[in-house]
Amino acid sequence: MKFKHLLKMAMLFFFLPLTACAMVFGEEKNAILAYGTEDQIKKIIKKNESLVQEYQVHKFKIASIHNEQVLILNETTARKLIKKELLNVVSENNTVKPLEKLPITIHQDGILFAKKQIDNPMISEYKLTYQGNIIIGDLRIYGNMYAVVSDSTYKKIQSPQKTLGILQFDKNPINELPRKILDIEDVQLVKVKP
Repeated sequence: MKFKHLLKMAMLFFFLPLTACAMVFGEEKNAILAYGTEDQIKKIIKKNESLVQEYQVHKFKIASIHNEQVLILNETTARKLIKKELLNVVSENNTVKPLEKLPITIHQDGILFAKKQIDNPMISEYKLTYQGNIIIGDLRIYGNMYAVVSDSTYKKIQSPQKTLGILQFDKNPINELPRKILDIEDVQLVKVKP
């Protein structure tokens, strides 16, 4: 009996961000972002292949700056997220609009997106330049900050690698998926550009 109650509570907290996204932002969502290991993301895609219209899989790494989790993207992945209108600029009144392009050209060092400016941000020996309050989707779900580095720098960073799955659907997936997405680290309901 106690186990069933705990399971129900866990499911409630797991799906609350999905429902909140759908209700708060009012915009019809057509995709989920699934964060986890490569195997977890492959399984979620396979479990939902009859519902998924299109999907993309991208690698990212995890590090920390000042005890805050940073999701590290390579430049190629960041550009693909921009094309899908998944990297969004947060305004002062907390509305979001799609980032049109990376704010600066990335060479050896990288860029950092965070809620507030950070003094001398670095990942490993790579310096990052703060470039504003930019998030993935409509909310900060998996990382508190996001770094974008060149593809060659990304390969050199010795941090744990994870996988991001972008699963697109014909219609809002909120009613279809709750029973099928329990085996991943985090999930986010989003609107992506087709």
